[in-house]
This record gives sequence, structure tokens and C-alpha cells, in this order.
Amino acid sequence: VIGVTTEQQGHIHALLAALLHIGNIDITGASERVGAAIATDDTACARAVELLQIDSTLFCKWLTKRQIVTRSEKIVSNMTRAQALVVRDSVAKFLYAHLFDWIVRAINQALTCGDSSAPTASFIGVLDIYGFEHFEHNSFEQFCINYANEKLQQNFNRHVFKLEQEEYQREQLENWTFVDFQDNQPCIDLIEGKLGILALLDEECRLQQGTDANFAEKMYKQFAAPGPKPKPDAPAAFFQKPRFGACEFTVRHYAHDVAYEAEGFIEKNKDTVPEEIQNVLKASQGSLLPQLLSDPSASASDSAPPPAQPAAGRLSVRAARKPTLGAVFKNSLASLMDTIEATESHYIRCIKPNEAKQAWAFDAPMVLAQLRACGVLETIRISCAGYPSRLPIPDFIHRYRILLPGPMEPLTPESSLDEYRALAGRILAVAFDQQPDRSQVGLTKVFFRAGMLALVEKQRVERLNVAATTIQALVRCFQQRQRFLREKRAVLLLQTLARGVLARRQLRMLRDTSAATSIQALARGFLARAMFRTTIRGI
Repeated sequence: VIGVTTEQQGHIHALLAALLHIGNIDITGASERVGAAIATDDTACARAVELLQIDSTLFCKWLTKRQIVTRSEKIVSNMTRAQALVVRDSVAKFLYAHLFDWIVRAINQALTCGDSSAPTASFIGVLDIYGFEHFEHNSFEQFCINYANEKLQQNFNRHVFKLEQEEYQREQLENWTFVDFQDNQPCIDLIEGKLGILALLDEECRLQQGTDANFAEKMYKQFAAPGPKPKPDAPAAFFQKPRFGACEFTVRHYAHDVAYEAEGFIEKNKDTVPEEIQNVLKASQGSLLPQLLSDPSASASDSAPPPAQPAAGRLSVRAARKPTLGAVFKNSLASLMDTIEATESHYIRCIKPNEAKQAWAFDAPMVLAQLRACGVLETIRISCAGYPSRLPIPDFIHRYRILLPGPMEPLTPESSLDEYRALAGRILAVAFDQQPDRSQVGLTKVFFRAGMLALVEKQRVERLNVAATTIQALVRCFQQRQRFLREKRAVLLLQTLARGVLARRQLRMLRDTSAATSIQALARGFLARAMFRTTIRGI
């Protein structure tokens, strides 16, 4: 690992193993009066204490007890089993957060050659975040994740709109208007507003006797009070009170309505590790754990704003309040959004084709739910409201100039931009039959309404099909004519040969006849003379 030695890696593995063992510590406690307790022979607790190299007695004590500081004394009281479980889980999260921050600092220091405090002129950041979550039981964790997704989706929508608007203005398009997109700012105000859900949650956490039921009741009074129906763009319009069941509420997120169970929100929002346990951890005999906890910059709570100072003339004996997890998450998210706004963002959407991670398996409903949850469908709707398809003018002319009837003068590299734009306008006029609302020619690009580029492409294919059919007809005609001429020449040649054979045969027959006639004449003459001589002799 960059910036981490082999010895430190061993300490990291030991600390991670201790976190796993902390999660297996069995905390008992039948009733609130008896209080929580940890068995002395608990194997997971003993193993965690051994790996962390801390005092076992103090660690077990402050996992099940809490100390209340007053003006004159300190009171130690028992915690219930539910409260002890929250503290146990908070300790694990506390150590993991510090370890993660320490590893990040070590890597950054190694990459910056030891000068990690120097200002960074440029950087490349990667943000990996859970998608929108909607389970059968949704609690504080899903609430925070969906809250972050609301902020990121809003930034993404504005980012898409900003890029579209800047390009339209840069290309000097005329008669273009944006369709208002579904802004989720009211939903964000419902969560992080001055009297939003997080503010009510923090207010209930500050009360000594704050409960989840009281928190839910405050939300009902604030957002679901009886009376006239709130306006569609009001934060209260994105909050729903369930008809049945207590300690539940529904938030209308951009992707889906999510019903949250308010039970556990108070304890999870506090999520503070008691100072006594922090002191036990800082007293560890190991080399890594005290180093993690000694650096205040590693604490996630440091990103929260400092507590308000008491008014002048008033004496405050109350210790500085630790920020709640919701406040820390809100401030961290605000810092993240500032970073995203100040950088050039690129978005990658990861879609799982199926739940079993099998090859060649595509679960269409699951993919559609993911596209809706990550805002892709809304982004497509936003793009289709304007000119989603565009092509550079030279590429458009090169591809669709065949739509013009008759020959045309070719454009040269020396041709002006106005000539290119005029030619592109002529092509569009032919393609759309003088309907300019379907497309526009910008300075360097041709813009099309949704589906119009496919219509032009269809006309191009039809024109190519007609041209191809004509060429095929001519080629076939040429091929058939050549075949006919070859066959004609062959027939003429055969006829010539046949006539020659017949003529020679007739010639031979004529010669034979003439020869036979000559022989017969000579024979008859010889016989006639012989008969004449015989006759003369007989006389």
C-alpha cells in the first residue's frame, strides 16, 4: 500500500479484526432497572481488548455505564441494553472512521512527496456513492443516503441544463425554450431546511428525555398538520403521514416515495462515543491506535461548525455540545457539493443487469428501477425537451447531401462557413418539407428535435435504396445484354460452321454428280462407238 509500511499494515489488520470482535460483544440486560452488562468470560470482548491493547475493566465499564457531569459532582448511571448496543456500534464506527482518515492522509502524503499541506493546483477526485435505497425497513442510514442522492441529483440536473443552455447560446440558436424540470429543492428543504427533519431531529436529541415518538410527533405537527393542502412546491407537500402505525413517515424522493421508521433515529443521530471510552482508547499500549486518536483532523466531527458562544454576561456551565451525526453529514455533504461545483464533473452510472450477477441475464424491471433511481430517465426527459441530437455541419452535409435533388456544386475547404450553413439549411428544408421547428442550424452544428434525426436518416436510407435499386437495374441490364451478345455471337458462329459444313457437303455431292455424269457419258460414248463398229463390221 502506498505510504503504509509492512509493520503498519499489520497494525491495521489487527485494528480491523478488533472492530469485527467489537461487533460480536454480547451485551445483556433484561430490564432498564437492571441495566446492561457484559459477561466476564465474553470471548469477543477479551479478543477485542487484546488486539486494541487497552484496559479491559474500564472498556467494559464504559460500554454499559455513562457519566453525567454536574456542577459539583459526577454521577455514574447504568445504560439500557439498547443504549449500550448503540455505544458499542458507535465505538466501532468511531475507530473505523479514524482509521480510514489516517490511511487517506498517509497515501496523500506519499503522493505529494511529504508536503500534503501545500495547496493543490489541480486534482482528480473520484466519488463513489450508494444509489437510491428503498427497502422494506428504512432507517436513519437510508435517510442519509437518499438525502445525499437528492443533492447529487439536483446538481446533476442543473449540470445538464447548464451545459445544454451554454451550447445553445454558443451556437446562437433561435426560438428555443427550456421545459421546466422537476426541481427537488422542496424535498431538500424538507430535509435540511431551518425547520426541516434534520433540525427537528437535532432539537429532539438535545433534550434529556427525547424519544423517537416525540420526534415523529413534531414532524407530524410541522409538515402534516390538519388544514389546507400545501402547495405542490412546498416542502410539506413532500412529507406524508402514514394512516396506520406510529413512528413512521414518508418522504417523496425524486425516484420513489420511501417510508422511514423513526425508531432508532435519536440514538443513531447522536452516535457519539463517550469521552470516557475515548480516554480508554487513547491510553492504548499499541503504536497505531494512539496515533489515530491524537490527530484532531482525523475526527469526522471536526467538519462541523463550532458551537455558538454564550451571550455576554451569561455564565454557561454546560460543556460544548458535540455535533450530531446528521449535522456532520450535512456539513460534509455541503463541502462535497462546493467541491463538485468548483470542478468539472463527469458522471458514470453503474447498472446491474441482474441480482445474481450471471452472464447473459437481463432483468428488465430491475434495470428500469435503477435507471429511475439514479435519475437517468429524468435526464433523458430533460434532454428531449430541447435538441437532444446534433451533428457538426460538415458531417451532416457529407452524410445527407444526397437528399438534394439534382447535381450541386461541391464545397471546397476554401468555402465559407455561411456557404456550409446555407447548404445545410437547403438539406433540412427538403428533409422536413419547410418545417423549421423540427431542427435548427447553429454556427457549427445542426440541432434536431427528439426523433427528427431518425426521420432524416430514414429518408437517407430510402434515397439510398432507390439509388441502389436503379444501379442494380442498370447493372443487371448490362449483364443480361452482355450475356445476350455473347450468346448471339456464339449462335452466329455455330450457324456459320453449320452452313460451311453443309456447303462443303453439297459441293462434294455436286462434284460427285458431275463426275458420275462425265463417266456415264464417256461410258455410253464408248459403248455407242463399240456398237457402231460392230454394226459396220457386220455389214
